Amino acid sequence: MDLATVQQMTLPLLGVAIQGWEEVEQRRTREAWEMTRWQACALLQPHMSKGKKLRPSDLIRFPWEKGKKGTSWQELKKQKR
Repeated sequence: MDLATVQQMTLPLLGVAIQGWEEVEQRRTREAWEMTRWQACALLQPHMSKGKKLRPSDLIRFPWEKGKKGTSWQELKKQKR
């Protein structure tokens, strides 16, 4: 958004724009952390005991996942939309 557009906005509209930007940034941050967790899981899996399966949620549970049992790939794709 350029400066001219921001200057023409009313305060309520500016507040909505800022809130939308914050939500996008929060989603990007969450996706980056979840991707890192998946990568760590993939790297550690070959080193696990035979027959033991490591899940990403076994490594770390994020604050936004409290109360959830686990996040499937399909759920992540739905959240992305």
